[in-house]
This record gives sequence, structure tokens and C-alpha cells, in this order.
Amino acid sequence: MLDNYVTLTFQQNRAAESATLSLEIREDLIKWTSDPADTVEWSRSANDNGTDTVAVRFTESVRSEDNQRYVRLRGVSP
Repeated sequence: MLDNYVTLTFQQNRAAESATLSLEIREDLIKWTSDPADTVEWSRSANDNGTDTVAVRFTESVRSEDNQRYVRLRGVSP
């Protein structure tokens, strides 16, 4: 967590251009949702092995009164 914002850092293969990655969030682990407006790419840096290290941050901050939430990174390849 960075300044009360949930962040997720992952490596992305630059050669996998047809693959789609999306961040999904849910409170109950049953019906996952993904909305590109909910996240912003915070940083991206190239690695020597053909991948990028990507950090994504959710646009809404976490408050102490918020319910527990689960986050996952979903990859889909055509």
C-alpha cells in the first residue's frame, strides 16, 4: 500500500503483445469485476530479460471503515 492506495507490482512480458492483463477487485471472491477507470499505471521500467516491471495503483484510497477487498491480476491470451 502506498499512501493509502492499494498497489500491485508485476512483471509483463513485452513479447506477449496479444495477451491482455486486467486488475480485478471484489469483496467476496465470487463475482470479480474489472474497470480500467479504477486503476492507473503508476510506473513501468524495462528489465534486461525482455519484461517490464509494472506498478498499478487503484484510484480510490483505502479508508479504515472500508470492507475487506481482494485483488487479482488476470491474464488472458487469445
